[in-house]
Amino acid sequence: MRKRALIFCDAGLKEGMGHMMRSLAVAQEAQRAKWDVTLAGHWDEAATSFIRRAQPTLPTRTIRVTELDHWSRSEEASASFQVLHLDSYRVTDDLRRAGIVISSMQDGRFGARPSDLAIDANLFGERSFERPEASLAQLAGASAAIVRDQVRAQRGAAGPRTGRPRILIVLGGTDPNRITARAAERFARIRTPLALTIVCRPDQRSAVKTALAQSAHEVTVCSFLDDLPAVARRHDAVVSAAGTSVWDFACMGIPMGLVCVTENQRAGYDAAVEAGLAYPLGSLAHEEDMEPFLEMLLTESTRAQVVDRLLATVDGLGAWRLVAAWDQLLDVRPSADEVKLTARTATRADAGLLFQWRNHPKTRAFSRSQDEVTWSQHVAWLDGVLGDAINRQLLVIEDGDQSVGTVRWDRRSEGWEVSITVAPIFRGRGYAVVVLAAGEAKLEAPRPTRLLATVQRDNIASRRLFAKAGYLPHEPTDAAGFAVYSRWRFPATANPT
Repeated sequence: MRKRALIFCDAGLKEGMGHMMRSLAVAQEAQRAKWDVTLAGHWDEAATSFIRRAQPTLPTRTIRVTELDHWSRSEEASASFQVLHLDSYRVTDDLRRAGIVISSMQDGRFGARPSDLAIDANLFGERSFERPEASLAQLAGASAAIVRDQVRAQRGAAGPRTGRPRILIVLGGTDPNRITARAAERFARIRTPLALTIVCRPDQRSAVKTALAQSAHEVTVCSFLDDLPAVARRHDAVVSAAGTSVWDFACMGIPMGLVCVTENQRAGYDAAVEAGLAYPLGSLAHEEDMEPFLEMLLTESTRAQVVDRLLATVDGLGAWRLVAAWDQLLDVRPSADEVKLTARTATRADAGLLFQWRNHPKTRAFSRSQDEVTWSQHVAWLDGVLGDAINRQLLVIEDGDQSVGTVRWDRRSEGWEVSITVAPIFRGRGYAVVVLAAGEAKLEAPRPTRLLATVQRDNIASRRLFAKAGYLPHEPTDAAGFAVYSRWRFPATANPT
């Protein structure tokens, strides 16, 4: 039986197309993973026309956000769909009683709701993740950014910059506040000859052309681009609203000047500027200085650093991570086992016990290195771990006066990677989950912190262990058969709900 997902999103001249673009990217990834997908919502003609052009064969249906609660109770919902994915900032009821996986995009406090899977794809979204206690599992930060196939096809494909600086100005398909015309006025004052491509609403074309009529720039004005990423790739930089398109341009490695168009973009705007991913252009309500932005484009070494930073920040796997999380949540729901064990820092006196556990055949069977280690090798390794408390934390987990396992944490660029071993005589007795929980509780690291686990593909027990503990797929299986899972450890909340 094929899996089916209903993706609900807002879109239109009033809401903009960001939710729709993100939802279509999720639909593409889900279809690639053999899901049957239906797109739902209540859209105006502009949004409906966009869907027809972007994915003409994608099934759609009309559902208003106020009807979701009723629909979720219907026999059709429980009998036909395994996942309901929401990309809407409008308030909804708690839909989890529908008996299907509820997956929900949120943007800070906007769109935060009770769910099985909550996703905040803002840069540094893990710092201010709204109500993590209201969901079973979470995806956060730039690694959760949803980008389309069209975007990934243009990733890192730019050629050398030649001639006039080429700048694409695209401030949202709807631009209700007419920011594009304001941007044209700013660029008209720049003396450096530029090649500008400006995407705007038809009713703004005249104002944009008038603003730039006396400038030294080459100007192309258009109202819609079927393949915006391919057009963007032919430019040296883009001036963009601080919405979902930021992650598209970051994934492609295109330098940006960012404009904060609406209040719900403020957090993403500030984070992108803080991380050095974009030059700040404010709201264009004042006389922001454009010259530093142009200087960045004209200085090849600075531009190259920005491009590298963008490509490293958004890897294009956000949609894969989301759909892989659906699959995992259908199989295993995370659960919070009460921690009944204690954890202490390992010492040299534990060398013999750890040596015995390390060389046990069942331990070695799923390790990256499956060879037995000698006593001298083990002691040297242990001394190295104990002598590097900044980057490594080795714990012994105890049940009363019995040592039942060990947890080791190694600092990585993305967070802390865990290794767990349950004592051979305690295997198969339900200790693994609580050993891991005790190790997580003892980990000395600031919050939020990403926790990572590398698991051998055939180690079904470990995969289920980490799934039950809330770790979601983070990196696909590599050539050696190892996949990476992760979860965020957020600051504790005072009043969980």
